[in-house]
Amino acid sequence: MPSWALVSRVARADFDGFESAGDSQGVVGVRFYVPRFWGVGMPKSYSEDLRERVIQVVEAGATRHAAAVQFRVSVSSAIRWVQRWRASGEIAAKPRGGSDSPLEDHEAVLLGLASEQPDLTLDEFCAVLKERKITTSRVSIWRFFSRHGLSFKKNSARQRAGTSRRRRGARALAARSALL
Repeated sequence: MPSWALVSRVARADFDGFESAGDSQGVVGVRFYVPRFWGVGMPKSYSEDLRERVIQVVEAGATRHAAAVQFRVSVSSAIRWVQRWRASGEIAAKPRGGSDSPLEDHEAVLLGLASEQPDLTLDEFCAVLKERKITTSRVSIWRFFSRHGLSFKKNSARQRAGTSRRRRGARALAARSALL
């Protein structure tokens, strides 16, 4: 059995967060620590009601540590909620998610450029935008076009070397794929 198979086969999962990988005889080879939240994403924010109750208990005279224990939340969360409430009066969770791309301000320019010159590479897009005093990177441009549903796949029929017998066939195929 190859060595990579030992790592990829998971024999069992322990309750302590460790997973064991073993061979066919059940001999345990390697133990990996696998956090329980892998593949799940970020946890949800605590409810506004819970935040409110923690703040009320602290304002009634309890310590933030005692309130955290009472409501089974982390001490750091209780401290942050009370600090935020005292500073701004806000109880609700802060908004989640990423920020807007600066390229969204130049949406018309980018989409117009993509429709005028559809064969530009990402590096060429960067060069054209740099001439227009718009600083960006290839990754930012790729993410922008991905968000707007544009992709720049090469037409496989046009990329073929082809023989003299098949030239018409490749052109016909390219024409048909352009219609799809």
